[in-house]
Amino acid sequence: MRCQLFSLWSRRSGRETFYRTELASRSDTKIFYTGVQLDMSDCDVFMHLVQAAKDALPGTLIKVDEWKLLKELGRAEGGSNYEQLRDSIRRIFYGSIEIEVSGKFKIGTKAAGVHLIDKYEYNEETKEYSYIVDPSIVMLFENDEYSLIDW
Repeated sequence: MRCQLFSLWSRRSGRETFYRTELASRSDTKIFYTGVQLDMSDCDVFMHLVQAAKDALPGTLIKVDEWKLLKELGRAEGGSNYEQLRDSIRRIFYGSIEIEVSGKFKIGTKAAGVHLIDKYEYNEETKEYSYIVDPSIVMLFENDEYSLIDW
């Protein structure tokens, strides 16, 4: 997604909270974000969640082992890393975007709003996340849309 959704963030200044704040993006698109400021660490988590969801049927609950997700992110197993992962998933869950596209409308109508993650659950016993990603979010990463991620 070619916009400033995920920013470089300084821990000294704290995270900002945004309400329908327009992000820099392509000239034919306006993207508005509501939620807590997301950083590049959140971007890594989000991209892994989207990657796991890309081949799932719409509305499918996707399950990811917490330890495996940390390992895929290149983070060590440890208490603070688990808590950072949980906080990141919460920030992503509470974040939403609205997209206004000029010329072509693949996401519903001219303007569409979606949560970055529709639903998530954490099972303390199995240490596993279950989540649903809106198909519109996954579609943003297809060849003819906003970004192409080569995994």
